[in-house]
Amino acid sequence: MIPDRFTRRAALAALALAALAGCAGSNPGGLPRRTFTIGGHDVELEIAATDPERSRGFMFRESIPEDEGMLFLFSHEEERSFWMMNCLTDMSIAYLDASGKIVSLAEMKHPEPGTPEGVITAKYSYPSNYPAQFAIEMRAGWFRDHGVKPGTVVEIPRDVRAMTQD
Repeated sequence: MIPDRFTRRAALAALALAALAGCAGSNPGGLPRRTFTIGGHDVELEIAATDPERSRGFMFRESIPEDEGMLFLFSHEEERSFWMMNCLTDMSIAYLDASGKIVSLAEMKHPEPGTPEGVITAKYSYPSNYPAQFAIEMRAGWFRDHGVKPGTVVEIPRDVRAMTQD
């Protein structure tokens, strides 16, 4: 028996929703993703290009997969500082200059639940110490574990740079 047109449409809609649900599970932030190479290692980075995306970052996420992270785009170089507001896991951060060269690295500790905002911005802030146009956050220890040090260059393609909205 061949299903009628309504049944076929309902089945196709159900398949489409299931596919979308599968995609959402693999990209909890809903941000665009691209593959980058850092120190010879391929990683999948979500791209935070707007103020709200950069402000949210990895807030409320319980974990960061092994070779995944987030690239924060800014329109120009300046000294930057990231803090760990509402972050549930420790992270590593690399600050990059306009050429994509890593200028500094830091290990960032997440605050205990209930830590006042003023304490978070003071105690859990991690400055770049050098002008930076980009930042990359990965799981804690990722850069160390992969031998990535200041001076390593990460290619940030022109089309990715063009996504910046600040």
